[in-house]
Amino acid sequence: MVDTYRFAIIASSKKKTDKTDAQALARFLKLDHLPQVPVPSEKVRQLRHLLQARETLVGLPTKLKNLGHAALEKERDYTLAFGFCFWCGARTAADTR
Repeated sequence: MVDTYRFAIIASSKKKTDKTDAQALARFLKLDHLPQVPVPSEKVRQLRHLLQARETLVGLPTKLKNLGHAALEKERDYTLAFGFCFWCGARTAADTR
């Protein structure tokens, strides 16, 4: 694989077509001057996957709390608008006139 960020000839070329880009790649491939993308080992890929799973699990309580707060805020807005609580059926102070 070619590292396109380090292969500036294609990125900085004025004439951007597939044909000219392919010719430039072929020319540098023949000279063996293409910058390679470092491919991580299997162990590194497994560790990255494990860390990503951990980040997801660590963020889950915050996400659930935010969902709960949003639901309660929505319930409070409905309670104020309609005068009673949909969950428990209690009347609000504004509805007891």
